[in-house]
Amino acid sequence: MKNAGTVTPPLEGGGQGEGWLSVVRRPQTLSIIAWSAWGILLVAVSILVVRSPIRSIFDTYREGVHHWWASQPLYNASDPRGFVYLTSSPLLFTPFVLFGPPFDDLLWRVCSVALFLAGVWRLVRILVPAQAPLAMAIIMLLILPAAGVNVQRGQAEMAMAGMMFPGAADAATERWWRSAAFLCLGFALKPLALVLVLLYGALYRPLRIPLAIGVLIVLAAPFLHSDPGYVLAQDRAMIDTLLTAAQPGITRFNDIAMMLHRFGADLPAALMLTIRVAAAMLTLWLALIAVRTMPHAEGAVTVLALAVTFLVLFNPRTELGSYMNLGALVGLFAAIAWVREQRVAAVSLALLVLGLGTQAYGNWIYRSTDVWLKPLLGLVYFAYLAHRILGRRLVTAPVG
Repeated sequence: MKNAGTVTPPLEGGGQGEGWLSVVRRPQTLSIIAWSAWGILLVAVSILVVRSPIRSIFDTYREGVHHWWASQPLYNASDPRGFVYLTSSPLLFTPFVLFGPPFDDLLWRVCSVALFLAGVWRLVRILVPAQAPLAMAIIMLLILPAAGVNVQRGQAEMAMAGMMFPGAADAATERWWRSAAFLCLGFALKPLALVLVLLYGALYRPLRIPLAIGVLIVLAAPFLHSDPGYVLAQDRAMIDTLLTAAQPGITRFNDIAMMLHRFGADLPAALMLTIRVAAAMLTLWLALIAVRTMPHAEGAVTVLALAVTFLVLFNPRTELGSYMNLGALVGLFAAIAWVREQRVAAVSLALLVLGLGTQAYGNWIYRSTDVWLKPLLGLVYFAYLAHRILGRRLVTAPVG
């Protein structure tokens, strides 16, 4: 195992590697603007949700908690807004629901945003240490257009990323048990986090036992319920619901299947499944190369970026807010490119992040780009990651 480390050494101001410090004269001012903008967004959305609760999906989590502790059915596969999470998730939602509406919804949203931004900050400190505050401010401003819908709805995916990001940061610094704890909490909250759990488990031997124990705890935790028979019944219903949810048909989700449909290519379900499996194998192969050829910290975060990109492209229920998670990682790699004097790549990635927030630019842009532009930009970023990984492989390959 390579020693954990940062991608770039601390850079001195005024030198060739001045990097982000050349963007503005007063980086502290930009930080204040970024944090203030997010504060305003959170307050405005909170007021909006209190006045019109239908704009939030926390009612789904609240009802799930009430049904769980009353031993009532959790799942209804025919309801598109229904409960599509693991049976462990009501345990995580319960502390919030105890506050009652609307405070449960508001507290959940504040905690989700805090977890998400804290996770991004940890990644920034590892990969862009010398310019961390300024890089963080720029990333926050770049993803702001993509963030509004996710903050408004209170999507669990934001909190899931708030677990996956610090889990990746701990893997990057070889804190294996803490990494596993974060990753398994993300899995308990939303099953999509299993993609990163499996990738890290396959690639990092020290994580295998902690992750295995963590996953077993997640699966066993629902049996804290007083009625084991009820838990078993809900586990069976959960599997049926997740399988049904994986085949939503023609919708307005923002995955690659809907992008192809928008372009007139309606692929059979069996073919799409084959494409998803092939993409998973390609993701694993690229992740393996990244871990073997990159510095440890950079490789671990690159695997995270591959996992999140795979999820937004090939999860058949990818929503608008899912691209906020991707945007944070694209912005992070834009910061790395700028520090390394790769100006074209940095600016291109920054523009890509802004492209992920089309819903914030008015209906005339959003409606004309809905369901196809975001997946297309996700494919562009996946190609960038592949080029970055394979280029490193060529550089580090032995001669002869």
